[in-house]
Amino acid sequence: MRPAAVITVLICSLASVAPSQGFATHVVEYRPAPGQFVNNPSFNDPTGALGSPVGGGTFAPNNSKLVSLGGFGGTLVLGFAHPVLDDPRNPFGVDAIVFGNAFWVGGNPFRKWAEAATIEISADVNTNGLADDPWFLIDAPDTDVLGPLATVVWNDTPDDAFLPAVTSHYPQLRWDASSSMYSGPFDDGAADEDGDSDPMNDYATAAHPAPSVFNSTIYENPLGAGQPLESHLGFADVSPVLALGDLDADNTPGDEPIDAAWYYTTPDDPMQVGISSPSCGGDGFDIAWAIDPTTGQPGGLDRFDFIRLRTAAFFDAGVFGELSPEIGGVADVRPVDALDIADFARRSSLGLPGADLDGSGTVDDADAALLDSWVAGGRARALAPAIGDPARAADLETDGAATGADVAAYAALFDLGEPGANRAMPLVLDAFDRAVFDAALAAFGAEG
Repeated sequence: MRPAAVITVLICSLASVAPSQGFATHVVEYRPAPGQFVNNPSFNDPTGALGSPVGGGTFAPNNSKLVSLGGFGGTLVLGFAHPVLDDPRNPFGVDAIVFGNAFWVGGNPFRKWAEAATIEISADVNTNGLADDPWFLIDAPDTDVLGPLATVVWNDTPDDAFLPAVTSHYPQLRWDASSSMYSGPFDDGAADEDGDSDPMNDYATAAHPAPSVFNSTIYENPLGAGQPLESHLGFADVSPVLALGDLDADNTPGDEPIDAAWYYTTPDDPMQVGISSPSCGGDGFDIAWAIDPTTGQPGGLDRFDFIRLRTAAFFDAGVFGELSPEIGGVADVRPVDALDIADFARRSSLGLPGADLDGSGTVDDADAALLDSWVAGGRARALAPAIGDPARAADLETDGAATGADVAAYAALFDLGEPGANRAMPLVLDAFDRAVFDAALAAFGAEG
């Protein structure tokens, strides 16, 4: 068996990967709050959030396929043709990815142009095909608690107490989900909201407010520059989306043809600052992060069929207008199977050994130090950075079978119990992991 540090696999074209139907397929509801783009045909077609996104990179987004949610409480509800599963084979434990048009200010991953939206999910428990079952709010661990549901009333009457101040930002047309087109003047069908006896010129939107750190055009990681962890997880339109084929987040797509259905279902590690290689960027989340918004208790979902995105920041940025998330797609993450050769072929072509924890291209003392920090902190990682799930065992020997020996090789990174155990998730990083890592390090020095 080759050591874990030296991966040799059959190189194959990623274009040969079977296309995945892994994206939202239909618009259930589009009800934007007033905003500078909600009457702009380039940003008010909610079908722009269907299918795969069009990424631009970390320095600037590609705005050719997006829909704007408008101001606070602006809402988009999308449905899938299949349930999105909480699958233990999904890299980093990420089950779905939301794509927007965030970017790094000046190329700095600690400073982002971000317009946060909350994420809510619902399973079609009653199997009627409608989004009428309970909704659960994505509230990631170790992230500031979201505020209670808040409501804003809007109208298009100039110079009164109700927003928007710029009345041309009030929606002019109503989206009809049944016909997938605009149909008549905007009217949400609700009763009079502002007390002027005219229900046609006002409406209310609601959302759970995001932490105050998002009430700015530039989000700065409050943990400080230079540290490895993201502070706020589980929001949409916070992280950049890479251009198709950019496998190392250098804003330069490769020459090899790549299927968008493969690329845009490959998640980033949401816990780490920056973008994992290879991945597509965007904002990934774990279904297990869902809570009951009323009780705050875990939602206990194992799947969802519908996703609701709502503008969570209530902030006017002057000449830049209100903070209004733009959405370009939602993906169902593609699980990493035991013999997903394309993934490991890509890692090999990038020169990334399996035990290369920091992505430097070599297994060295820096990787050992990173592992030590994880062990000391008791931080269990669901998956190895960018290499898939070790508990599912890559066939490192390329002998056509994933065996206990292969699992043992990856025990260098994660606690799998005794070598050959087939747990879906690791438990604790400990001295056993470090000992096996040392063996992989020594083997790399001998053969790498």
